[in-house]
Amino acid sequence: MRPLSALYDRLLEARARRYESGRSPSVRLSRPVVSVGNLTVGGTGKTPFVLHLAERFLSQGRRPAILSRGYGRRSSEVVIVSRGEGPIVGPDDGGDEPVLIATRLPRAIVVVAPRRTDAALAAEALAPDVFILDDGFQHLAVRRDLDLLLLDAADPFGGERYPPFGRLREPPSALGRAHGFVFTRPSDGRPTSSDLSRVARAKPEAPVFHARIFPEGLTQAVDRGTTVFGSRERGRREDRAVSAAPSTEDPAGAPPPAAPTRRRGRSAARDRLEHALFAGAARLLARRGPEAASRAGARLARLYVSLVPSRRRILEGNLSAAFPRMSSPDISALARRSVENFGAVFLEFLDSPRFSREEIEERVAVAGREHLEAARARGKGVFLLSAHFGSWELGAVRAGLLGEPIASVVRPLDNALLEGELARRRTRFGNRLIRKKEAAREILRALRHGGTVAILIDQNVLAGEGVFVPFFGRLAATSPSLALLQAKTDAAVVPVFTWPLGSGRYRLEFQPPVLAAEFEGIESRDERIRLATARYMAITEAAVRRAPEAWLWIHNRWRTRPPDEVESREF
Repeated sequence: MRPLSALYDRLLEARARRYESGRSPSVRLSRPVVSVGNLTVGGTGKTPFVLHLAERFLSQGRRPAILSRGYGRRSSEVVIVSRGEGPIVGPDDGGDEPVLIATRLPRAIVVVAPRRTDAALAAEALAPDVFILDDGFQHLAVRRDLDLLLLDAADPFGGERYPPFGRLREPPSALGRAHGFVFTRPSDGRPTSSDLSRVARAKPEAPVFHARIFPEGLTQAVDRGTTVFGSRERGRREDRAVSAAPSTEDPAGAPPPAAPTRRRGRSAARDRLEHALFAGAARLLARRGPEAASRAGARLARLYVSLVPSRRRILEGNLSAAFPRMSSPDISALARRSVENFGAVFLEFLDSPRFSREEIEERVAVAGREHLEAARARGKGVFLLSAHFGSWELGAVRAGLLGEPIASVVRPLDNALLEGELARRRTRFGNRLIRKKEAAREILRALRHGGTVAILIDQNVLAGEGVFVPFFGRLAATSPSLALLQAKTDAAVVPVFTWPLGSGRYRLEFQPPVLAAEFEGIESRDERIRLATARYMAITEAAVRRAPEAWLWIHNRWRTRPPDEVESREF
């Protein structure tokens, strides 16, 4: 077996060199990545150590995302175990250990997938501050900023042999990749001197820690009736203490019933196919350039509308109703320009990772910056009122380069893999995302720290979720969330739109802020909220009238009708 072991050693070392040199692709995430792993098959206390790290990050006000394979689960899909509010699936879908982590640390994000890259892309959509790879030492397709290698003090090198004769997963030469070492389960409180010397020779500058694992109790896992151990990692460095921060969460809390993480009717195969098409298009665009991206986007959008008659009817109906005096040929021409603009800006944003900060600043000029700065100077935080207008995604990236990053309120896509790709583009210069469904708490926290939050309220909402205000002469169901939040916080609302200038260039234009004081003289709270929302939509309508081809007319904006409207008509 020795010749085979030697060959296996060389293959593993060659694999590591390919990733190190860039010949094998690896994904760079938008936030720092900490990997926790080992060299051997079997437990070395990785999960308790991951819990320990996540607790430390949470105690520092950071939001960790834990990425795991979820061993032992019955599904083989990308599954979001926790969005930062406790587990939303059981062990069958998420795996025992990820569900345990999500139960112990409800504020941590936990995502499982067969491949760490898929888990990472899904987690990026949830805007974490740091990623933790559970059992990630061998998974080199995700780049890491810190590699922590756990070694079982009783047998750190797995008998120097591979299974079935030993426990090695890769040769000891891999020690050189680690940035720090943690000896776990020492029988006398520390590893042997020979093992310490071997580690020191492999990476002299890397710190060495020692840790013990103490069981704290049992947790009953739902769905299968299995019982898993809850434990805590306690560690110390050679010459100073490294104690775990005590958990502020309830370790005995049972997870809620399993909930779907994917829209009904979707499959993992469909998600992967869509992601593969997306990635292929991105690679193709990267070779052809931004002008080609604009042209291709325009053609694809025209093709889409021609193949989906319902969207074409919505588009032409919206334009005819909004501009009743416009002739049919002019409506058709405007519809064509609107569709082409939508396709062009989408593929331009898809191609945006090629642009450096300086290139984005050159492509997107800024006007009215003094309005943003005056609003920030009030010290109460700022709301950016925008719309699906021009290149709104690129505009948000550019806005985040003006003094401080911004937070954008978004509705995640049904495909978590695609959402991860979009999140990477949206956050690569420091912006963060706030999920629309659980936005209020995150928005208020951002404003308390003087942050800037971008909200788009120009799309239709359900009757029970909105207020009806005029938009192009018709009542439109509109979210009152921005008006409610402004009334609560007194933050300024600064309108901003990204105007197309042609050839992939835009102007990000800030307008004078809207202040809550404008609506103080109105006694009825509901009426104040309605009037504030109407004011926002009047500002949006004025912008759209200036450049109607830049707005997203294929959206069914007037679908929800007032309950007292006798005749309902969909456009």
